[in-house]
Amino acid sequence: MFVGKYKIAKFGKSVVSGKLILGLPTGKSGDDGGLWIGSKDFSQAVGLEYGYSLYPIPAYLNAGATFTNRAAGISDHFNYALEAGYSFLRNLTLIVRFHGQVSSENGDPNIKGGLGTFSNNQQFIAYNAEQIYKFTDNIGIKGYYESGGAGKNIISAPVLNVGMFFTN
Repeated sequence: MFVGKYKIAKFGKSVVSGKLILGLPTGKSGDDGGLWIGSKDFSQAVGLEYGYSLYPIPAYLNAGATFTNRAAGISDHFNYALEAGYSFLRNLTLIVRFHGQVSSENGDPNIKGGLGTFSNNQQFIAYNAEQIYKFTDNIGIKGYYESGGAGKNIISAPVLNVGMFFTN
């Protein structure tokens, strides 16, 4: 997968950026223990994002929309997202997101995916929260929780993720 994000314009505390994502058909497209890791399609996604800093308040807002063209008979889709982040003190940040996907319903009805990972005509609404604590500027931990509201042709279960990160 190739992901590129480029600043288009900056004015005041706002930034508008463009996004290009190329999904390369490199995964195995057959059943691999119940989870398919590929779909044989080369997808292309283009999108726009708008970010706004609430400085001097240590917070930001972000909104975005992406359209994905899919090949191999899989339906195209439109994604949207809203995000807000706030830093408490110097080391603790909370991020909340609301995002979803709407299918164009133009896929081949005979295409089947593996357990919803690469399903055709997939739709969902999801929300999540992420908390980040930095021990130093380069080392920290984070916790992430995500759940969903509505879904079609997708597996739905809460996601809980905890990890440590290192940056330079």
